[in-house]
Amino acid sequence: MRDKTFYLTINGVRWAVHSCGADADELEVEGDEVFGITKFATAEIFVRNEKMSEDIIYRTIKHELGHAYLYSYGMIAETMDEEDICNFLESHAEHLIRDAKYVFSKRFKTKRTHKAATAAA
Repeated sequence: MRDKTFYLTINGVRWAVHSCGADADELEVEGDEVFGITKFATAEIFVRNEKMSEDIIYRTIKHELGHAYLYSYGMIAETMDEEDICNFLESHAEHLIRDAKYVFSKRFKTKRTHKAATAAA
């Protein structure tokens, strides 16, 4: 079940980031349940938002955005060596983290966390 969708553009590619329940069909890969998945053909990212800690959700968002960033910039992870990966991260890591924080704060943070942060401010 898809809960919320957020749109994000990376190097001209418009990605749909979906917040999904634990039972979402998109989160089953070859019989295994996954926390997130990036589908390149449709420029979609699916991230589970149930029965996981916020830390794991945020880490999953960063991981899936990593795939999206590589794809959007024409990079193929399987052909990259350590130097290529480090150069890519040097160029794009700040933007990826900024996008991950934004997506997480706007679409994945629980109301409980938002209320606690507001009360502490």
